[in-house]
Amino acid sequence: MTINGLPLPPLRVMLMIALPLVLTLVMIIVIIVKTVSEKARNSRSPITSVGVKVVGRREQVSGGVNTGHFTSYFATFEDGAGNRVELRLSGSQYGMIAEGDFGRLTYRGTEFISFERDLSGGAGQSRLI
Repeated sequence: MTINGLPLPPLRVMLMIALPLVLTLVMIIVIIVKTVSEKARNSRSPITSVGVKVVGRREQVSGGVNTGHFTSYFATFEDGAGNRVELRLSGSQYGMIAEGDFGRLTYRGTEFISFERDLSGGAGQSRLI
């Protein structure tokens, strides 16, 4: 079979070209759907403000040598009842929080809103409100 006098490429060649494009499109659609659904869940969640202790911090580096990299920042907060929540922070927010800090965490769903450090100087879990 030909088109304009040129032979059609074999099915195998067409699949080698089309399959990566289709997979890339599917991945982009999945990422968009996950992002939109998470934002929708967060917008329906109540804003929560609770006294906490910062019990952990971590960085996650994504990417590679040839593609550049992207760093995500996370902090884990624990309330007086022992409930923990890990939230993603911006780099500047991450830099202002130290493990062991006490303060008031405000968040909605999985969205970090603010952390106000308690500067009163007291110690221990009794400071959690």
